[in-house]
Amino acid sequence: AAACAFTVTVVPPPSLTKTRFLAFGDSITAGTLSNCPGGIRPLSLLDDTLLLRAAVNVPTSYPTQLQTLLRNRYTMQLPTVVNEGVPGEPAGETMFTGEGSVTGSDRLPGVLSSENPEALMLMEGINDVHQGATTSNLVTTLRSMVQEARGRGIHVFLGTLLPQRIGACRNFAEASHILAVNDGIRGVAASEGATLVDFYEAIIGNEATLLGPDGLHPNVVGYEQMAQKAFTAIRSTLEAAPPGVKVRLR
Repeated sequence: AAACAFTVTVVPPPSLTKTRFLAFGDSITAGTLSNCPGGIRPLSLLDDTLLLRAAVNVPTSYPTQLQTLLRNRYTMQLPTVVNEGVPGEPAGETMFTGEGSVTGSDRLPGVLSSENPEALMLMEGINDVHQGATTSNLVTTLRSMVQEARGRGIHVFLGTLLPQRIGACRNFAEASHILAVNDGIRGVAASEGATLVDFYEAIIGNEATLLGPDGLHPNVVGYEQMAQKAFTAIRSTLEAAPPGVKVRLR
């Protein structure tokens, strides 16, 4: 007969310091899986916006997939990602009036008040680029949106704009303009205490396989890549690794 004792360390599942997320933006946040009928974009901006809204597929959107990733890892919590993407919405400039004419910077305060998130996933601005907004004006608008959320104690994850596939029916932005805006976005994240989510990096070089037929919106796999990029940023920023508990067994 013999006796022994040993110590094991019990490590509980990881947890998040914040669990209520709000994804805010345009049709790319909403989850549009879009094509241009006949390969041609409608001449009317309003008509095109209505098409984008009709093509939203929430189950494959990046916020929905992000919520699944979070819940699969943080099993002792119930993280939520509310999708507040509005197709056709610009961050700060609009060229038409009527339904859908409200800008993201106008809409954000009310959404923050109604949803009361702990963290904001902000990605917006490509519609401003399409409508001729200058880099400086757009970056200023995004900075004000970050400051609005930060002023409420909300952690901000700020996303870069996606590249576009040249020659596609919704390729309206010069690559150099997108690069310039993204440089500004990186500067805003660094100076305003936001966490950068480089969605551009997740797509660039793979536009042919990760963007849909219109060359602007991701396909299902592209949205998966965006969700993974956001998930990685959240893990590195908000994950709290609980200390292990040592138990002595005899």
